[in-house]
Amino acid sequence: MKKLIMIFLLGAISLFTLNVKADTIPSKVTFIDGYLTFEVWQGKGNSSVSIGDDYLTKNLDIVEFDEFEELQYEGKMVDKSHFTVMKSGLNTIITLKEEYLKTLKDGDYSFEAVFAKAIIPLKLHIVTHKVNLTDAYFTFGAWAGSGTAIVNLTEGMFSYKYYLELFEGLWYKGEKLKDSCYIIRKFQNVTTIILKEEYLITLSNGEHYFTAEFMNVSVKLKLKINKIIKVKKPVRVKNVKKILKKKKIKVTWKKQKNVTGYEIKFGTNKKLTKNIKKIKIRKNKNSVIVRGLKKNKKYYLKVRAYKVIEGKKYWGVWSTRTTLKNYKNYLQ
Repeated sequence: MKKLIMIFLLGAISLFTLNVKADTIPSKVTFIDGYLTFEVWQGKGNSSVSIGDDYLTKNLDIVEFDEFEELQYEGKMVDKSHFTVMKSGLNTIITLKEEYLKTLKDGDYSFEAVFAKAIIPLKLHIVTHKVNLTDAYFTFGAWAGSGTAIVNLTEGMFSYKYYLELFEGLWYKGEKLKDSCYIIRKFQNVTTIILKEEYLITLSNGEHYFTAEFMNVSVKLKLKINKIIKVKKPVRVKNVKKILKKKKIKVTWKKQKNVTGYEIKFGTNKKLTKNIKKIKIRKNKNSVIVRGLKKNKKYYLKVRAYKVIEGKKYWGVWSTRTTLKNYKNYLQ
């Protein structure tokens, strides 16, 4: 009795591991957790599928070309004039003919390839036109600065289904994202798109709009980013010096790392509130020729660095005040 129980348990475990179930005929198995896909048909030519050396039948040795029996659609046998069956290496190739495919409308069709030892589920997608959902979108979970952002595309919402085999890419601001920026996967009736953290940190705060392109439908996606930005402001600019050369006044300072640029301010009083002029300098420079000074006047000058992060400008501390004396021969 114990031996009989053990044999029953081992048989059940074996079937579970292979993700198959016994058919009414003991010698056949039917795969229940997946399907093979015909080439997407877009209005011209034939559509084929290869059965054999794939994730459904690998290592099971249950699909043989000589053991093919019939092709079924909705439980009924498909007329043999509508398709061909041929052998290619260890695989069996089933090809639906163009004249038969033309009788079908856009949509998804489920077939079954019946062999002596197995029944293989097959899926056919017919896509001759694409729908653009411009007024509806799915929403990612809000992203606050860490982790991933996830959106779920539920089949049936907006009356469309989202198959991985029909996915063409994810687009942002007219450019296709690299595959390394996201993950797409499917479980039951939900297709999930996951934006990776290393990509999300490159986006600014606010709302961002993406487009998930499938062969049959274009889906709008919305993402809101509200990350807390910690900014280290530039330090005080040091070593501000003036150089008098060839009738020009040149001001230099110590260059800083990780800044966007510098601002120079000069005026005619020590508090720099009168006759003020400002000059913006690029980050890769640390000097400027001061122009526009009037003769017989004393000027005062300060320099500070700044950073621009997420569109916002962060200012550093002003340098100590430098005096530009009235060198008559140096002012133009």
